[in-house]
Amino acid sequence: AIGTNTSGTVTLTSGAANAAGDIAVSDSGTLSVGNVTTAVATAQTVTLTSGGTMTIGGTVGNAGDAVSLATTVGDIVGGGGSIVAAGVTLNATGGIGIGTAVNTNSTGTLSLTTGGAAAAGNITVVEANALPTSRVTLSTDGASTQTVSLTSTAGPVTVDASLGAAGDNLTLIATAGDIVDGTAGAAFGGTLTATNLTLTAGAGGIGVGANGAIGTSTTGTLSLTTGGAAAAGNIT
Repeated sequence: AIGTNTSGTVTLTSGAANAAGDIAVSDSGTLSVGNVTTAVATAQTVTLTSGGTMTIGGTVGNAGDAVSLATTVGDIVGGGGSIVAAGVTLNATGGIGIGTAVNTNSTGTLSLTTGGAAAAGNITVVEANALPTSRVTLSTDGASTQTVSLTSTAGPVTVDASLGAAGDNLTLIATAGDIVDGTAGAAFGGTLTATNLTLTAGAGGIGVGANGAIGTSTTGTLSLTTGGAAAAGNIT
C-alpha cells in the first residue's frame, strides 16, 4: 500500500484492467475519500485503510470491483458518496454509518464488521440494490448490544439465509417492494435473530408471495410495518 497523511479529500484513479489496476492506500489519520476511479467493465481490488474515521464523500469503485475499507481507529461514515462494487467489505474499529449511513451499490458479498462497544459499534448501511440476506455477513462486539440497520432502496429484502445475533437489535427496511422469505414450502429460507427486530416494507408487504412467512427468533420487541395497499401490505 501507498502510505499517506492527509487533511483534505483523497481522490484516486487507476486505468489498468483487473489486478494491474488495483489500488491500495493506507492513511495514518482520518481519511476523507473522494472519487476512487478504476477501469470499467473489469475487476479491480480497492483497499483503503485509515488511522482515524473514514468518510465516504465520493463514488468508490465500479460494479466489477472488490472494495475493502478499514479503520484502525474510529468509524466508517457516510458523506454523500457511495461504494460501488461487486463485493464490499467494511471493517471499523468503531462503528459503520454512525451519524450518517454508508451508501452501497453492490451485487455480491456485503461484509460488515465493527468493534465498538454498545452504540459505538452500531451499523447503518443503505444498499441501492435488492438485498438477499445471503449476501450479508455481520460481526459486532459480542459483549454488548449493537443495532444493525440495513436498508434496500430498490427492494425486495429476501430472507434466504439466517442473519443477526441474539444480543443485538436488527432492522431491515425495504423502501420499495417487500420483505420476503427465500425458500418455497414449509421451511424458512433463514431466521432473523435479534433482541429487538424491526421489519419495514415501505411500499409492500412482509412474508407475502408464494414462499410465505418470515422466520424470526426474538426476545424483545417485534415491530412490523407495511405500506402496501390491501393484500399487498399483508404480514405473515
